[in-house]
Amino acid sequence: MNRLDLVKRMIESVWNYYPKTQVIVVDDYYKDYLADVLWQEFLTNHSIVDYVQLGENAGISHGREIGVSLVTTKYFMQIDDDFVFTDNTNLTKLIDVLETTDLSIVTGDYKNMMFTGILKVHQNIAQKKGKQTMLYHFPETAHGLIPGFKNCYSVDLGPNIYLANTEHIRYIKPWDRELKAQEHTDFFLVVLIAGLKVGACTDVPLKEYGVPDRLKTRAKYPKKGVYIMNYLRKWKITEWFKQCSPKQYYSKEMDNGKCKWNSTYQFFDGDPNILHNILIDRN
Repeated sequence: MNRLDLVKRMIESVWNYYPKTQVIVVDDYYKDYLADVLWQEFLTNHSIVDYVQLGENAGISHGREIGVSLVTTKYFMQIDDDFVFTDNTNLTKLIDVLETTDLSIVTGDYKNMMFTGILKVHQNIAQKKGKQTMLYHFPETAHGLIPGFKNCYSVDLGPNIYLANTEHIRYIKPWDRELKAQEHTDFFLVVLIAGLKVGACTDVPLKEYGVPDRLKTRAKYPKKGVYIMNYLRKWKITEWFKQCSPKQYYSKEMDNGKCKWNSTYQFFDGDPNILHNILIDRN
């Protein structure tokens, strides 16, 4: 699929704020790229863009793995082609977080942190189903504030727009090439199990543009649900509750019994830029 117009828009938005930034583009497969005159001119005029063409149906995970293998800097930024930088996309702050803490990944924000949160795994023994392993994703939650960095929080996962320590990511090899799509949660599970720490800064936003349906990943991989089932089986997860929101606990009547987390945590309210310093005891 030809999404190179989106790629150029993304790159130019980066250069608008961070000129001469080296960019690595990994393309999961556009057979006519050599005949694309405008793209070839763009590459010729910008030697700081490295373009890698993968084989057909190589998949997202393979592409991310190849991209990181080509990085020559201490840190790299992962960003998809339908994002652009804004006036508030402060990479300097994200670098400072990684430089002065023990975090390996720090994410920016989009869609009000809906993909950011905490992961919990719980096992129980059901009479009819035997041992079950449940994965709970608590969106818009955090373990706590990152000391010294306003609006930055310790989390378990975030969106696929992040700055990361290159050496740390290469060492744990977090991408499963069999997951040609829907690799996001699997990536952060590997990160979590490897002991790497993740942060999220709500005041470093990026803007996401819509993508025409014909260019979306699902047009190429229409059975994306298969990949979700693949990684759930890999981790022996029997049930996955992705949208367990702590807000439901304000009313016992809203508690469906599936999202219990007997612990203490902080939560975002409706304003994603403010994480209330409120601890809620659920014991």
